[in-house]
Amino acid sequence: MEIPITELKPGANHFQAEENWQSLELSGGMFPEVIEISSLADLEGELLTVQHHLQTTAQLTCDRCLNLYDQSIDLRERFLFAIDPRGEYDDDVTVVHSVDQTVALNPSLREMLTLVIPMQRLCQENCRGLCPVCGINLNQDSCDCSQEVDGSLNVALNRLRDKQ
Repeated sequence: MEIPITELKPGANHFQAEENWQSLELSGGMFPEVIEISSLADLEGELLTVQHHLQTTAQLTCDRCLNLYDQSIDLRERFLFAIDPRGEYDDDVTVVHSVDQTVALNPSLREMLTLVIPMQRLCQENCRGLCPVCGINLNQDSCDCSQEVDGSLNVALNRLRDKQ
């Protein structure tokens, strides 16, 4: 998605777009659905303020039970762009070095989506995960395995040695 600076009118300029994971250079497995983007651009002198509203669904793998689950994403974020690269700006301002006077928004949109994905991905807050002995999904079934398994490295190495 790009904003042509020369076509901006004074005041608020609205832009709507539907992007996909390829155009934003994201993981296709993680963002299989369309990414709906609504942007409001306001050019004041040499400073362009762009407010994004982004909606999509991410398909994630639970870290505990390894099941796929969908996470709804509804983000609002503001970005600042400087059109004049000769000026000095704060760190939160992206300087545009464009000869054809367009602002590429894909890097900021990609950043928004990447940062919203949680470090620990859980299908539900109380996910019970997999049984450490038999591997059954404890959210769906129960097992008769002893749940008092010592998770130390020595126990795991001894089990491997005993199987040989």
